[in-house]
Amino acid sequence: MKSPLHGVGEPRPLLTTISAMFARAVDDAPEAVAFRHRDVSLTYSKAGRAVAALARRLASLVQPGAVAALVLPNSIEFGIAYFAALEALTTPALLNPSFPAPQLETLLRKVSAGVIICVPSTRDRVGALGGSHMICLEENVTIATLVAEPQGSATLRQPEPEEAAASCLAAALPACPRLWNTPMSDW
Repeated sequence: MKSPLHGVGEPRPLLTTISAMFARAVDDAPEAVAFRHRDVSLTYSKAGRAVAALARRLASLVQPGAVAALVLPNSIEFGIAYFAALEALTTPALLNPSFPAPQLETLLRKVSAGVIICVPSTRDRVGALGGSHMICLEENVTIATLVAEPQGSATLRQPEPEEAAASCLAAALPACPRLWNTPMSDW
């Protein structure tokens, strides 16, 4: 690690956003495990490359501020998609992938998703929704492919603390979705 652990009386680095915290971990601990799911793990170095590659794809599809709906189970793909959405300056809308298709459709329309990120197991429940771009991880592109992509020269603007870190959705009834945004500074 480049920096010592911070204890009592030691200065702490200024980390104003969750994206800055992730970038710092990529720089300081590239070989440490960033994500682990079942018997697969991904280091911060590889996760950082995958996030950057997916962020470039997202930025080519939608403008900053657009909603990126994540319809993903707890997985490495979720972690990569979440940080890529932040890096591309989209607002991640975190949807429960176990919701039935009609409920997901209601929520997706509510947030006006510019792009939907899914996996094959959730694609069929969101695939009929027109008007949104779709990236199906492990189908259109794999994490391994994202890791292997050459790092682009395009630099994306860093998010500000007041920008959304997530739009969280909850729906007790399909007709009554609730939406709230959480700024990065609150994480």
